[in-house]
Amino acid sequence: MPRKTEGDRRWSVEELYDELGSFEEALLDAELREHGSHLRRSHYLLPALARGRLRARRAGWFVIDWNGREIDAARSRGGVLALADFSDNLIHSDVAQPWPPPAIVQKLYESRQARAFDEPDLAAVTSRLGIYSDLQSLHSEDAITWSYFGPLMVDAPSTRAGFLNWLVERLDLPWTENHSCSIDLWRRVPHPDKSLPGGPELDFVLDGDRCVVFGEAKWLSGEGRGQGRAGDKGQMQLRREFFAKNGPAVYGEREFVVLGVSRSEGDLADSGGDGGGSAVTRSISWADLGAFDGHPKQDEFGRYLEWKTSHSRL
Repeated sequence: MPRKTEGDRRWSVEELYDELGSFEEALLDAELREHGSHLRRSHYLLPALARGRLRARRAGWFVIDWNGREIDAARSRGGVLALADFSDNLIHSDVAQPWPPPAIVQKLYESRQARAFDEPDLAAVTSRLGIYSDLQSLHSEDAITWSYFGPLMVDAPSTRAGFLNWLVERLDLPWTENHSCSIDLWRRVPHPDKSLPGGPELDFVLDGDRCVVFGEAKWLSGEGRGQGRAGDKGQMQLRREFFAKNGPAVYGEREFVVLGVSRSEGDLADSGGDGGGSAVTRSISWADLGAFDGHPKQDEFGRYLEWKTSHSRL
């Protein structure tokens, strides 16, 4: 039974059954059935409820994370699960470093999706930052991008180069002799249509001495369209065009890859050139990325991916 404190009493689901009538019990059972094995009754808790009634929005839910911890959560009106603390949505590296790192800090801006939450859910998701950030949502593609590439960024140089060579081989490309590789997240490059600041944001960059990869990461959304000066291009095309226009001048004789990562391989279809100055386009799934044995958090990422999938409204 959870500990109860004065002024912030927490109730187990079993206690709520004693307080609520059959109608509310049916609602709670439906919620548990919808969200599967991760929401066992003994794990799902609710705060004290005004006059013993169950709020329709399920404010103040707790959820069990991929490591078995109880973490504060809330739901939007559309049923999207969001966490009170952005850090609880991210895998952390074992390498000692100040937290949060700059790549994460730049993502902690106020989301337009705050309007999707009613009180007291809004109070829950703004309790840490004073605002709601997209990084708190279980639908966040940035959260899974960090959780995979973040630990690689700070690992040994040999691990980063080994990952790039494994990836290139997995994509059936020949450029597997990278001896070094830097990894960066959410960098912008000059716009290929205008050569001005504010061009495409690259979700991840793998900068090897044999090839360079510009990555576009997705979770539930598809490729962004309506891009470019005339609004007639897609995200992958803009990245290919940057390489075609600027790649040889910037990177020399290295080869170029535009890579889409999504829940299912093929969501961002393979297309484009065959190397030799033009960018090759490939796609891969998050699950396939999880097969890299040298990832410092391989086992944990597998649990994270299963957890994120189970709590997403697919």
